[in-house]
Amino acid sequence: MTSLDSKFPMYQLVDKESQRTLRSAEEITDFFVEADGSSTGTIRFVDVHQVDPTKRKAGRAELQVVNQHREKIGSYYLGSVRLVASESIAQDHRRAATEYSFIGYTCEYSKAGEIWRRWSSGEALAYGEWARYPAEYHESWLHVSQVSWFTSHRSIFRHETDESVSIDGSKLLTKYSFYCALGEAANGPGGYF
Repeated sequence: MTSLDSKFPMYQLVDKESQRTLRSAEEITDFFVEADGSSTGTIRFVDVHQVDPTKRKAGRAELQVVNQHREKIGSYYLGSVRLVASESIAQDHRRAATEYSFIGYTCEYSKAGEIWRRWSSGEALAYGEWARYPAEYHESWLHVSQVSWFTSHRSIFRHETDESVSIDGSKLLTKYSFYCALGEAANGPGGYF
């Protein structure tokens, strides 16, 4: 499992109507939660890099995950958002935090934030990398793979083909492991199928 230290804003809160970035930050909390966990309807941005002081709310907002090149690699629709709190933790504003209420849904894949950090690093994913994570991460890996796949408008290029793929059954610990392995075998590291 890779542990990467984020030094760039990998999350952006974007007003879908104006395409303006309301906030960009290195971290978020209260969004990636357990499926049966309770949601507060708020999302907290930590280590804020960019703030649009003129926009405190948006009717149609999207949470975007971006890589080091500021390219969108994933997105979540939040619906209506409103700024509810803002604080500066240090004088240099490096640990500035803001909190927004939102109408949309939280992400029920609690490990997805850790996996997004890896995917946004800019380093190429390796074959079998998903299997280096404990089994409880595989469902979140599959989720990130799917969201990234469709955010980048890729299609499943092995659709309706006679070509076969092989997967290593020794890494299949759960049904999510199976789909991670199948996506990778069909479409390469991080591939979705």
